[in-house]
Amino acid sequence: MNHGRLDATRLEDSETCPVYHLQMSMPMMISNRSILTCFYHHDDEATGQKIVVHSSQGNEAYVAERKPWIGKDVIANNIVTYTAATAYEGGHELKYVISMDIAGMIPGFVKKKIATRLANVGLQIADYVMHGTIPPKPF
Repeated sequence: MNHGRLDATRLEDSETCPVYHLQMSMPMMISNRSILTCFYHHDDEATGQKIVVHSSQGNEAYVAERKPWIGKDVIANNIVTYTAATAYEGGHELKYVISMDIAGMIPGFVKKKIATRLANVGLQIADYVMHGTIPPKPF
């Protein structure tokens, strides 16, 4: 799956959880990034809440296995990304938390652009769900 500067390749599942190799193409002069992250899904039938958590924690074996594809990419660490959505009459509640170390040397202006992009992911998800708007490319 390719989304402009982000390629997502599904790997072999970890038990029953999907694992993806995310490859980010960075602007010229900055090393590309690879993230190997495992997704965990939970639907709470009592509240109707849908939760997706994904993390790089514990994926060292996937990193070693994918080394030929990772090549010279910097390996970023998705500490945790948490998304929860609850439907209510007339709307939705959306919670989004992300903690990530993109690793390596990155100029300040690029860090600011990445931080701004990540800070707006919740709004972009809501805009996509409500209006079908595809978020702009990050760079």
